[in-house]
Amino acid sequence: MGRLLGDLLVESGACTLPELYEGLRRASEIVSRGEYRPIGEILVELGYVSIEQLESALSAQAAETAGEQAARADL
Repeated sequence: MGRLLGDLLVESGACTLPELYEGLRRASEIVSRGEYRPIGEILVELGYVSIEQLESALSAQAAETAGEQAARADL
């Protein structure tokens, strides 16, 4: 499985670890109300990550996942 989106955002410098933790805390509050919102959307809403940074991280995540799937198919 590819790296988690939050890890990619922190590693790329798009957000800091404390910002990611704040986003995850907010996500937990939302889930406790029976709702769901993706962490990327929350981080953008908080102003920690731009839409462009989010899209870049999502693309990187998808590429990693595709590469891993291709490697497994070669087994």
